[in-house]
Amino acid sequence: MIVGSKGRAEMIYQVTAESFGLLQPPWYPQYGRNGGRSTFHWTIKVPRPFTVTGSGHLVREWEEKDTNQNGIEVRSDVPVSHPWAIFGKFRKAEDSYLGEESKKSVKLSIHTVSIDGEGTPDKKVQDFFTESKDILKLYENIYGPYPYDELHIAQMGPDLGFGQGPPYFVQLTRELFLPGSSSLGSESVHDFLSHEISHQWWGNQVGWASDDDDWLSEGFASYAAGVWVHALQKNQGLQRMMDVWRMQAKVGDKEAPIVAASMLNGPNAGDYRTDLL
Repeated sequence: MIVGSKGRAEMIYQVTAESFGLLQPPWYPQYGRNGGRSTFHWTIKVPRPFTVTGSGHLVREWEEKDTNQNGIEVRSDVPVSHPWAIFGKFRKAEDSYLGEESKKSVKLSIHTVSIDGEGTPDKKVQDFFTESKDILKLYENIYGPYPYDELHIAQMGPDLGFGQGPPYFVQLTRELFLPGSSSLGSESVHDFLSHEISHQWWGNQVGWASDDDDWLSEGFASYAAGVWVHALQKNQGLQRMMDVWRMQAKVGDKEAPIVAASMLNGPNAGDYRTDLL
């Protein structure tokens, strides 16, 4: 069965003055717990000069000058859960990754907010490509081939302090794309990027049985980030991460066991959940 849907302004939320997201639950047909897993085939059009990126294999993208719109057609023949899209005043850069053992080619793209031609320096974008390919290489050696044929990375809003890793797609807090060191710390890009890329395996390829079990994908993603930092910086980087983990675990452990991390309630529940994870 094929289900179609159309969404307008009520399906959109503003991330920054230059970027917007599409609210998933109201407009994406879902079934079962957490929407289950399904294939999808989307056509998304947005007003120019905005462009779109997100989950899925890019079939085509185009400009409609008569309607002043930009559009993309994306699809996934692999059943997935929680696909996502974001649009904004993006500058797009492209590259590719070739699996060392699988010989599988993966298309890479990075979408950074560009205002009047100003945005993330080219050197920073290239560094993202280089590190992303090295992360994919390491994870493929440990966890198996990358599950999809494309990986798109996009800049989210400022000062969010987190990232997300829907299928085919990684979006990261804006600070990581700024020139120089991030306000989150000079090493934060390594933690964030490797953690969110690992969700392509932990969370997307291997899911969880219920809402209360997402600590498994988050825990394995954090562990995977530790593996990457150890490969990148040896014991110094790994020790830094483990020191933070121990400190947070001492705080979170007083509140609940890790299996109950998502069951916490109260004004500090989100912080305690993070501490436990």
